Amino acid sequence: MTYDIVYDVSLRWPETWSFIAGGVVSSAVGAIFVFAPALRDRLLPFGVQGRARTLFSWVFFLFALLWTGAVASFSLPAHLRYQAAVRDGTCRIAEGVVQGFRPGDANRKPEQFTVQGVRIFYSDNSITGGFNKTQGGGGPLRDGQWVRICYLPNTGDPQTNDNVILRLEIAKTGS
Repeated sequence: MTYDIVYDVSLRWPETWSFIAGGVVSSAVGAIFVFAPALRDRLLPFGVQGRARTLFSWVFFLFALLWTGAVASFSLPAHLRYQAAVRDGTCRIAEGVVQGFRPGDANRKPEQFTVQGVRIFYSDNSITGGFNKTQGGGGPLRDGQWVRICYLPNTGDPQTNDNVILRLEIAKTGS
């Protein structure tokens, strides 16, 4: 049987990349506010002045650093662990027919199904680190499809997802 690879975490950036990038940009702006006050004052000549502006600059800069560090430290280790599991073949494999499929939607309703007795559910609105695109959000899964799923058991909140899909392959029609 041949498969189309629909999702592979090892070929993707972390889901939180935009949060990290926003933090890096905000940290750079904060650094300019703090360490180049003449440039800051030239770019922003109006508004709060004096000690209040200096205090705001430091608070902005420190918050941006804290934000970036927190998001990166919580998301990157999991992403790297997921990539390693796919690369090293240490993820669990469920192969078979999608059964009991209940489609999700973009309004927080999770998508649910089982494959070879393995229960899977996820939502477009949850950051899992793995595949989470519901049918309502344009996802490819349907009841009765033959799939091969590389997954890891959930290590987080059981309300947001049961097993994290690291690689999703759908059998080609007629194969």
